Order: sequence, then structure tokens, then C-alpha cells
Amino acid sequence: VSIFAVEKNEARADAIKAEFPTTVGCPVFVIKGDFLAIKDMPPMYDFALLNPPFEEGQDIDHVQHAYELLKPGGVLVSVMGEGALFFRGDKKATNFREWLERAGGESFPLPDGSFKESGTGVKARLVKIVHG
Repeated sequence: VSIFAVEKNEARADAIKAEFPTTVGCPVFVIKGDFLAIKDMPPMYDFALLNPPFEEGQDIDHVQHAYELLKPGGVLVSVMGEGALFFRGDKKATNFREWLERAGGESFPLPDGSFKESGTGVKARLVKIVHG
């Protein structure tokens, strides 16, 4: 078993690598780069844990991309902004909500102030999808 982390910010990638050379007895591989640029890979992951950026619907893009990299039966859990899940009316958000329902996804509210330490009061949820 191996753990892969993809981080666009070089300082954060280096910090992950230094902090977690292994975790739960598994090697941790840190890929410095854009997660969305990882293309042409067969579904190979059993589990995906995401904390994507919320701006401009990037959370939607990351969740749908990660889903495509999961093996059948794989589990995806991601933090997402509430806009994509509840109140944004643009086509991208509407299509995502429909896709999430077809995929059998669930969402769970996070407590108010969950990202206060990061300097934002954005409301967020956890989304869970089991790849069918």
C-alpha cells in the first residue's frame, strides 16, 4: 500500500514530504504539480481524500477528476464549498449536483467556522462518493 499526495504549492509539497515520509506504515509519495493535469491514467486508487480550492468551481473539477481515478468500489471524500452543492445556479454547479445524485454521493455539513484558522468564514461540507 502506498499513499500519493498531489500539491501545486511547492512549499506545501515540501512540508508534506518532510512531515509524512511514511504514515500508518505506508510510504508517502508527494507529487508537485497540478492535480487536474494528471491525465491518461487508468482507475488505480482505492481511496481519495481531497481538500481542493473552492474558487471558480475548482472543487467540482477536482472531485469529478478524482472520481475517474478511483477503482470500482473506491471511496472519495472531499471538502467542498456549499455553493457547488446548494445555492449556485450556474450550469457547472447544476450539472455537478445532478452528477453527484446519479453517483449516489452524500454530503455532510461541517461546523460553522471550520476554516476560520485559514482566514475564511466559507461554509463547507464533506462529500462522500463510493465509485459504482
